[in-house]
Amino acid sequence: MGDDLGLLPDALVLDHDHPPLDRTDPHELHLGEDLEVMVEGKNQTRGQWIGRTTQNKTLNFIADRDLELGSYVPVHVTTAFPNSLVGELTGSNVGLSQDRVV
Repeated sequence: MGDDLGLLPDALVLDHDHPPLDRTDPHELHLGEDLEVMVEGKNQTRGQWIGRTTQNKTLNFIADRDLELGSYVPVHVTTAFPNSLVGELTGSNVGLSQDRVV
């Protein structure tokens, strides 16, 4: 139930049959993707819109036009941080429900 001195439990033995866990930030998985985002507001100081993805992740993005709060827009993800994503409004409505297109 441990080493010969009784100091280390068997649970501390490394399992070389399984690779170590991937510690990649889950937000990085969205880099380069176009995501559907619900517009929540605008940060006037930064000139960025604030929205939430369908997975409830915060996504700050820039847009070349005014947007309606509560509308759904397509955003291309360009940067990932530990607690949020950054992107740009795309011109495409691909993947958006027609009743939610702005």
